[in-house]
Amino acid sequence: LCILLPSSVTFQTMSGTQLDHIKDTIKRVLHFKDSRLSSIKLSSNRSNIAYSVCEIEGTLSNFSNLDFLIPTPFPLGFKLRKTLVFHDSISLTQSASTYMNGLLPFDLQNK
Repeated sequence: LCILLPSSVTFQTMSGTQLDHIKDTIKRVLHFKDSRLSSIKLSSNRSNIAYSVCEIEGTLSNFSNLDFLIPTPFPLGFKLRKTLVFHDSISLTQSASTYMNGLLPFDLQNK
């Protein structure tokens, strides 16, 4: 990339997790010079984030393990908290989304 663009063009590569061997590959392939590089590492720890790992019952496709995220019955005017759940595949993610959508009151589904 450095060969194709004039030196006056500034560009960057970014990654949430850039292991050393990946960083070395990026530098080699893009022809980055160490003398002209800056690297910024920031922690993902934030005071407004609570990390949690929950052991599942049964298989990964037993989505009732996620029931704790949506109260039943759903209180009138209740606002769900922003939540991030990791799954092992796209198909599990889609199935979990469909399952959880079904737990919501009808007027909140598919939003």
